[in-house]
Amino acid sequence: MARAGGVDRGLFERRGSWWIRYFDGEGKEHKEKGGTKTEARALLELRRTEIRKGEFEARFVGRKKRRSQTVSQLVELYSAARLKQVSVKGRAEELRYQNLWKELWGSRALSDLTPGLIGGWVAESLGDSKKPGTVLRALNHLRALLNQACEDELLERNPVDKVKKPVANDERHRYLSHAEEARLKAVMLARHFDLVELALLTGLRKSEQFELKKEDVDLVNKRLRIPRSKSGKAREVRLNTRAVELLRAAMKSQPSEWVFGTMNNATGEWTHRRAELFLKKVFRPALEAAGIKNLHWHDLRHTFGSRTYAATKDVYVVKELLGHSSLRMTERYTHLMPGETQAAVDALLAASLANQVHSTSTEELTPTGGVSAQPVVAGRSQVKSGNRNQNRNQAKVAVRLVDFTTKKKPRRSEVSTLVEPHGFEPRTSSVQGRRSPS
Repeated sequence: MARAGGVDRGLFERRGSWWIRYFDGEGKEHKEKGGTKTEARALLELRRTEIRKGEFEARFVGRKKRRSQTVSQLVELYSAARLKQVSVKGRAEELRYQNLWKELWGSRALSDLTPGLIGGWVAESLGDSKKPGTVLRALNHLRALLNQACEDELLERNPVDKVKKPVANDERHRYLSHAEEARLKAVMLARHFDLVELALLTGLRKSEQFELKKEDVDLVNKRLRIPRSKSGKAREVRLNTRAVELLRAAMKSQPSEWVFGTMNNATGEWTHRRAELFLKKVFRPALEAAGIKNLHWHDLRHTFGSRTYAATKDVYVVKELLGHSSLRMTERYTHLMPGETQAAVDALLAASLANQVHSTSTEELTPTGGVSAQPVVAGRSQVKSGNRNQNRNQAKVAVRLVDFTTKKKPRRSEVSTLVEPHGFEPRTSSVQGRRSPS
């Protein structure tokens, strides 16, 4: 029976499907997936009838048998739905993980998946010199798969939750320096280096750049659209003037629908340029000729993120331009390049030396006889008139000489010393110091 507000008791919606909630004769709560709202309502009435007639126990035993299905059956059950949720690049990774679980435990029942069994596989994988990040990504896939099984009541609890996660330490911090960029440009053809330069100017992923279509590029408004990014969602990328020039030239060079198109000689049809073929035939040989080692194409995206952060010092801007869903991912791209960190250290040293010079100069102003410098904030009459905001930011500090022996302050006409803030050299006028009484 529906409630007063039109909501059926015992029905609730989850992820686009309607579920039922009911209690058996012993008062234990049960949940089941019903499909549409009409189907869920009918299923709820059926279960209530079974409970009243005492026939629910047979159905409960049948559900226990359903929970004993194998890992291979579980993978096949969710395979199609999971493949629809990922990008083109993500499909290959999804299929690789699905095949992995089938090969490892395909014939085992779901109830046989214990924390000890899964933890043993983690330890064995790490012992085979697999990187912790690789094992962690596979473990996260298994966790998501079994979480779905728990939601559908095929499992009571997820065994992966009790498995210790390996600590991933395989982050790369490799960037293309400006000197390396110049050497790479010198050994590459201009039309080939345009692809490298565009990656440095936009931070596009390899698949996003090589599979870009003309219909997704808006040169007038300086932006392009990625219909389906790594996360499976669409995102928009801003373009600067140079990136617009590179894209315009590439789009005019061939008549296909692709920005970087090439003709298949076997079929005579246009398709997008194959990224792996470009890396093998052009990019890696150019790196070797330029004497650049340990550089991957994805490091160009790292370089874009690092250069953007160095220019803006705003991690939120970098997050938006890279299309990340969380700041945690963006933090990997905000490491400054070695040259920039060295410049920061040199700037710190220069500031420290300037402060030391300022301190020495101030001490030299102190006459003999017990007169010392004491900073006092200058009054309005001591600050030059000008823009109000500028006066706030460039407030000057007056230094008055106080004779601590006589306990008298010198007259204003005798002191006209102003010191600029931030460690600049003081500007001094003639100062007539008083001698302390003998």
